[in-house]
Parts: sequence; structure tokens; C-alpha cells
Amino acid sequence: MGLDAIIGNMSNIVLPQIAQERLDRLQTRTARIGVIGLGYVGLPLSLLLSEAGFKVSGFDIDASKVDALEAGRSYIFRIEASEIQAARAKGFSATTEFARLSDQDAIILCVPTPLTEHHEPDLSYVENTAKAAAPWIREGQLVVLESTTYPGTTEELMIPVLEAGNTLGLKIRAILPWHGEIFPRSSADMRRLPPNWRQLCTRESLPAPCVSRRPAWRR
Repeated sequence: MGLDAIIGNMSNIVLPQIAQERLDRLQTRTARIGVIGLGYVGLPLSLLLSEAGFKVSGFDIDASKVDALEAGRSYIFRIEASEIQAARAKGFSATTEFARLSDQDAIILCVPTPLTEHHEPDLSYVENTAKAAAPWIREGQLVVLESTTYPGTTEELMIPVLEAGNTLGLKIRAILPWHGEIFPRSSADMRRLPPNWRQLCTRESLPAPCVSRRPAWRR
């Protein structure tokens, strides 16, 4: 299922006006999308979204990555500097300032979940990123957990953290699962992705790979 089909499925749900406005911008590819975590998943995703016409902002706590991207350099061997420069020409930017999340229509978390000694995902990156993002979440934004993890992470960990840390008292509504990839299946696009790239759903009843998408608005 491609991005257009995903957005089309979302159009069947009755949304508050501000959320609908953000959805309209996604449909016309004029939306601002923030990608948190500019590693081997987040950076390729940012470049592909930029190619698709979205205004993309990348967020990372590693200032060296941000500085490299702002200078048009790449730090991932599969991605050439010319691709970074092309995205920059289309408006892609990188920052360590999470306050800029407030300006985004959609936010995608692409942080690592390495295995612990017990062979379970270490969710500290997800939790800490959610805590850092929570104060800046705004009404109607689409928030996506893209990290590889086990079913239930969105509902049991990320959403409670986002709600607890949000200064506007926003509550999460509507589970909108998405099955499949948003990436075009061209050889150039697939070359950028790591061999083990995958998505895992956040509901046991849904087939993997998928992610849970949830617009946020006031209760």
C-alpha cells in the first residue's frame, strides 16, 4: 500500500477541522513532515519524502549529523552527498531543536531499538524521544512510531509518555494502521534501505509489517 492509498484510507474517518486541514496538506504533498532520528532508516526516509515533494525537517540529538547534512555531506555509505544536496535544494533541513516539531503536520519517530541481553528491544530511545517531543506536539498532528519493536509499544509506552508530557493536554485518538511501505519500489530507492529494514505493527490483530498512525487532538 502506497502513501496515496494510506492517506485515502484516512479520509474515511471523521476528523476535527485542524486534523482534516493537515490531512489535506498530506494529500496535496504540501505538508511539513518531521523525521526524528537521522540514522540508516530516518535519513533515507527523509530523502524519499523530500523527493515526493514534502517539506521535510530532520531531527537528531547528534549535532555532528546535523552539521554534516546542513553542509550537504552524507555519513551513510549508501547515500551520496549529491542526494543530500538535492534534498537541501528542495527545502530539506536538519536540526537539533525539537521545538521545531510544533511546525510539522506529521512526525515520524525513527529511533533505534537495539536488543538487550535478554534479547528484547531496548525501548529507552523510544521513551526518551517521546519525552523530548511531547512538549512540542500540537493539535491535529499525525504521529508515527517507525522503530522496530513489539506489538503494544505505541499504546503502552509512547502514547502515555506523549500525553503526560504535552503542555496543551492533548489526547490521542483514532488508531490508523498502515500495512506496507511508503517507499517507491525503484532500484534507487531500495538501494538506500538497509537489508533488514522492516516495520512492526502495534496491534496483535494486524499483519506485520505495519505501523500505527494516530492523529492527536483535544479530548
